[in-house]
Amino acid sequence: MATELIVNGDMETGDPPSNWTLYDGGTGASWSRESSEVHGDTYSGKLITGTAWGRVVNDFNPGAGGIGTTYAFGGWVKTSSATRAYMIIRDNNGQTNSPYHSGSGNWEFLSVQRKIAAGVTVVLFDLQHLTGGITSYWDDVTCIAITSLKQDTGTNKLSIKEFNGLASASVKTINGLTNA
Repeated sequence: MATELIVNGDMETGDPPSNWTLYDGGTGASWSRESSEVHGDTYSGKLITGTAWGRVVNDFNPGAGGIGTTYAFGGWVKTSSATRAYMIIRDNNGQTNSPYHSGSGNWEFLSVQRKIAAGVTVVLFDLQHLTGGITSYWDDVTCIAITSLKQDTGTNKLSIKEFNGLASASVKTINGLTNA
């Protein structure tokens, strides 16, 4: 099984959830532990952006040690604001974004993957709002280094053997990679 790289992705420790830091968000922004909206266990992380876009960033930062590694970063998010909540893997060469949450008001699994290029010294894993005035709940966030890919000769698609042990019933596709 792959090694989990995100600390406190289940948001169970600390209030606000520890190992996550709020950046930006403008006046009125907050990051807190929430018990009324959860995907798993007892708590989720609640992100409210005030007058501007905002994000929370996990403490995991492989820096230059991540060069050449492809990371898969995913998690469950709940919001009623369409095309505003998403995940990012960001480094000093650029960033890759997950698809946006649909704004359905339901829990949706978002994911993103990025291969870290030479010359990178900082790698960040963000939960983000595109604009201010948004509330979202985040839970069961995970990140692994993808080391086990195989190609299906029938469909010519790459597939992930595992994504932190998530059952195939939970996650069928991660940014075009299918759960084998």
